[in-house]
Amino acid sequence: LEGDPTRIDTAVVNVDRALFHALESCGALRDELWIFKVFVHWCPHCQQLMPRLYRLALVLRQRGSLRLRFGAINCATEHDLCAEQKWLGHPLLVPRYTGADRRIHDAIE
Repeated sequence: LEGDPTRIDTAVVNVDRALFHALESCGALRDELWIFKVFVHWCPHCQQLMPRLYRLALVLRQRGSLRLRFGAINCATEHDLCAEQKWLGHPLLVPRYTGADRRIHDAIE
């Protein structure tokens, strides 16, 4: 991997501030729809959501859905990123896509 966010190959990627900004700057959010689970590790609702998200991500990856990626951001450790993005509640599912496909933008609005 060595810092190349386009070479990530896992069902749910643990994302820190540096990786989040690398995804923005390298164009990964333009080429793929990313859904970020924003959580704090001590939240019971967050804990219940993670296995479901992981199973969904695994099934989609196995079926070849390569334009949909999942990331997990722990606001207990990534509080600066969460504050800068104004992610105040937990859990949150935050879709990010900056590409030109209007259908994707319409679906996540």
